[in-house]
Amino acid sequence: MAYLQLSTSPATIEFARAHGGSGLHIGILGALPTLMLFMQFLAGALVNHLPQRRWVWLGVALAQRAAFVPLALGAWFYPDLPGLTWVWLLIIATALNQGLGHFGNPLWMSWMGDYLPHQGLSAFWGVRHQWQQWSAAATLAVSALVIFKLGLSPMTSFSVLILAGAVLGALDV
Repeated sequence: MAYLQLSTSPATIEFARAHGGSGLHIGILGALPTLMLFMQFLAGALVNHLPQRRWVWLGVALAQRAAFVPLALGAWFYPDLPGLTWVWLLIIATALNQGLGHFGNPLWMSWMGDYLPHQGLSAFWGVRHQWQQWSAAATLAVSALVIFKLGLSPMTSFSVLILAGAVLGALDV
């Protein structure tokens, strides 16, 4: 949840706007999570042919959590690139991130369906969901403090939050 909240925080939109992103670009960023849902169907077709889902999921999950890292580092190392280049790179990274996330979800869910005991399963998912929501709220609060109280530029706050999210996301895996 921390990775998700940090990679889709308001800093991401500010990053796009600071680089000349228009309403169209922001709309594309907002539509990509839904547009990439087809990846779940591809994973669903694949999952029936995999003897081991865990290793495929692990690779997909780590790649997903690293999707924004080149963009976050590139913003520091190549700040003179034209603004719309950064916006389109953000859109590409978001598509990759969302596509890999949607691809990994069926793999993880089918693996957990085999792994977790069926007795008490609803209680397990309920507690897990509760902790996800607390984690999301805490992460959003911290990201708001970083964005609004530290006085960092949109590029710097975006990069800091993305790198923190990538580390937390990789640790979660």
